[in-house]
Amino acid sequence: MLIVSDLHLGKSSHFRKSGIPLSLGAGLQDLDKITELITQLDPLKLVFLGDLFHSDYNTEWDMFSIWCNQHSHLELILIEGNHDLLPAELYKSVKMDVVERWVQGNICFTHQPEDDKNLYNVCGHIHPGIRLLGKARQAVKIPCFLIGKKRMILPAFGSLTGLFLMRPEPDETIIGIADQSLIRVD
Repeated sequence: MLIVSDLHLGKSSHFRKSGIPLSLGAGLQDLDKITELITQLDPLKLVFLGDLFHSDYNTEWDMFSIWCNQHSHLELILIEGNHDLLPAELYKSVKMDVVERWVQGNICFTHQPEDDKNLYNVCGHIHPGIRLLGKARQAVKIPCFLIGKKRMILPAFGSLTGLFLMRPEPDETIIGIADQSLIRVD
């Protein structure tokens, strides 16, 4: 299973409609990264933890539809997010199951964080990030995973998303993503 959170396809088109000039290439680059992961990991399922598509229908959906047809061997599951506003027929046209939450064993996959005493929650929505400081006042913000005893919050996969800087609790672990490497941040 490959799990992707907060791709926000169509965001560049959404902003272009508002007069903000963004390249249409960001969504395609993000899909290319997913294709690389599919090639490396050979999953049977691709699970989107919400906010797959940013807003209204636009041409990026057409590109995504072609991409889905190229990966028709995968079972596609979308846990509906707050930005997933497209008509159900579009998701059906690419053979994608759309659900509010998805439970597998003792793990509950959701878009927004949920509290459940009996299930471990894997979610997105927050776009977690961490700020790293250098000795000479250098600073960099990077996306991260926030891992706790009851939940794991995945970073946003889309390249046009921001970061929400996390302040982990003592029992939480931060795993940052820098140059395609994972680093534990203490």
